Amino acid sequence: MKVSVYYEEVSNYVEKHYLVRPSIKQVDDKTLSIEYTPHKFIPAICVSVRIEAMRKDVICMSYECSKAISLLISGAITHIEKQIPQGIEIDTDSKRINVYPENVTELKNFLAYLSLSGVHFSESGMEITLDMN
Repeated sequence: MKVSVYYEEVSNYVEKHYLVRPSIKQVDDKTLSIEYTPHKFIPAICVSVRIEAMRKDVICMSYECSKAISLLISGAITHIEKQIPQGIEIDTDSKRINVYPENVTELKNFLAYLSLSGVHFSESGMEITLDMN
């Protein structure tokens, strides 16, 4: 089964709920670039997220950004650390994110019926491939 999430829909949702509109673009099959320009006189904030590896039990990702943005992300993660679901590890020093889907409470019911087998980025959106258990 394939599920598509379109960048335009995500940008519209973020704009509607948070009053900021990110620009989301595919870099390659495994890399996504997210950019936001806060004001015309302030440089754009850009983060590239890459899926490094994926197995049924773990999704390994990394991100790249400038040093200033890295410090902002580190501060934000420290501030919301208690709100990050169990099963998601974010290492701001090495810019790595590991997601253990079976340990994320919000995904347990979902994973009883489906398992994640692939994530790919295209020009218009993200394609998630799921297998039925």
